Amino acid sequence: MSTRRSLRQLREHRFLTQRQLADALGTHVNTVSRWEQGENRLPRLPLFKQLCAFFGVGPDDIIFATKDEPKGSQATEGTGETQSRRAA
Repeated sequence: MSTRRSLRQLREHRFLTQRQLADALGTHVNTVSRWEQGENRLPRLPLFKQLCAFFGVGPDDIIFATKDEPKGSQATEGTGETQSRRAA
């Protein structure tokens, strides 16, 4: 899984918009969009650390994600929302 897909899945599994994530990180929504589109490889280190802390994952979980769902998505597992999204 690519870094951009990993970031998008982390965000979507928390039911956040790009704007909500950008606001939480103190960055611009266009920046989040570029990360997810692969236009910007990764955020600069201070922001990357903040991103990892926000989702409760380590850097490797974002950079080298190989599972269908990144670790940070476990926060919503077991809820009807997550299960219904998987079925879709």
